[in-house]
Amino acid sequence: MVLLRTGIWEIDEIIGLDKVVGFKFEDVVLMRIFYHRTIVESAPVSLLLVGDARIDPYLLNTFSRIMDKEVEDQVKVRRAFKKEDVVPAIDSFAGDLIIVNPYLYGCSIYSSLMKRKGRTFLFFIEEKTYLRAESSIIELKRERKGNVSVKVRKSPLRPDLEMKFPTYLLYCKEEPGLAKWL
Repeated sequence: MVLLRTGIWEIDEIIGLDKVVGFKFEDVVLMRIFYHRTIVESAPVSLLLVGDARIDPYLLNTFSRIMDKEVEDQVKVRRAFKKEDVVPAIDSFAGDLIIVNPYLYGCSIYSSLMKRKGRTFLFFIEEKTYLRAESSIIELKRERKGNVSVKVRKSPLRPDLEMKFPTYLLYCKEEPGLAKWL
């Protein structure tokens, strides 16, 4: 069984087996790259695109070649164009799910996420202030020096964890190498 994962070893270790993980971005381009990478790493997977979110077949093929993994016919895609479509769409999926722009329409998805059996990754730009289901929120932003800054929020009781990795790592198949033995 394949669990949802990003393919960035350090991030995957931190989020462990959290049931619902949020990925907050300041940059739409970085978000697009990151969720396409996650789709390929996690295939077979279900994908819910909310509003104007879209999937880029060329970017998906690029990551498929990088990861040496065929994802054609392994991604189930559903769209939610209206506010009233979001919760029924979430409820219709079984197993692992990636949702892009889940808070776009301002609807509460807490109960739908909590009753799901599979793992869920949420990719969003705007963070709303209602009841949240995420066990971890990972904030990613690009820096001027070609790095991606990562801030991990697990709970109010634990301090935030911060780290950086080079942007080119998004386009590589990462192997933990010697780090897995440390």
